[in-house]
Amino acid sequence: MSLANLQNFALNILKEMKHDAVQNTEVTELPPCKICNKKILTVNFESFTILPCGHVHHRKCIEKNFLLTKENKCPIPDCNKTVDPVISERRFSESSQSSGTSAIADMLGDNLGLNSPMNLSPLFGLKEPLLNETTQKKRTRELSASTKKSSSKKVKKTGGKKVSSTIKQLIEELLIDNPVVGRSSEETGHTTDTGGIFLKLSDRIDSAESKNEDASRGLITSYFDFGEALYNRYKELKPTYGKDGARALVKSEVRKEIPEAKFFDDALKKRMERARKMFKIFNTIGKEKIARVKSISPGFILNLTVDDTDYVIAEVLKGLGSA
Repeated sequence: MSLANLQNFALNILKEMKHDAVQNTEVTELPPCKICNKKILTVNFESFTILPCGHVHHRKCIEKNFLLTKENKCPIPDCNKTVDPVISERRFSESSQSSGTSAIADMLGDNLGLNSPMNLSPLFGLKEPLLNETTQKKRTRELSASTKKSSSKKVKKTGGKKVSSTIKQLIEELLIDNPVVGRSSEETGHTTDTGGIFLKLSDRIDSAESKNEDASRGLITSYFDFGEALYNRYKELKPTYGKDGARALVKSEVRKEIPEAKFFDDALKKRMERARKMFKIFNTIGKEKIARVKSISPGFILNLTVDDTDYVIAEVLKGLGSA
């Protein structure tokens, strides 16, 4: 993959995160995954694979077509560039007989250069080859100065807790009493049919993500509705099976409805955690306040830590109480 393509890929990641560094920069949009025709980069940042020819695919898509021990070709019809096997059959056999899984992991690290000495890039936090000593010292000084400036500008102490400017802005927006305009049926509609409700609500999240709109309300609402369905089913099961039993049964029902072809276990777990988080926030402060979110990206809200989630809820409730 050329340096120009790598730079554009990095810029697309920053653009998806709505980073200040690319606010006034024109970025060439990445083509979709040619296997599933969906966006490579979304709010959830699904795992992806960059082939030697530079074409990018979702990891789960490419793994359906590729074998680690066989030579493969790029799925793009007019490309057909050969992709070497990650592990040769002979070496795979030797490793399996000697050291098992750990040997395979070490082999992958060597073959892919993961075990080579690397330094962190100050701009993106990504790994790059070792720099010469003079350049490294210069970058270290620049990074130190930049970090101090950023910290003094974006973070302040409030009762011993460091609060980012983005969290403060989110709290301010949630406290602004704007009139709620009419929203689309996708944002406000509830699924009354209980058959396959988890799959339907998960698909609604996919639909909101694929639109890639600047407005985050549709996506947040979709996560909220999914979280609400999880909570309502948990409440139904809890009297009979208790807290732990109800939670386990809900997880099992969701897994049964949403096949692994759509989400692996880790990805599904992450979606459920985010849904519960959106429900916790907006069920506590009021679902109507989703309409007040204007400038904060959905990715930022979905990735709030447990402590930050509680802090936002507490500050909004205190603000509403003093209004």
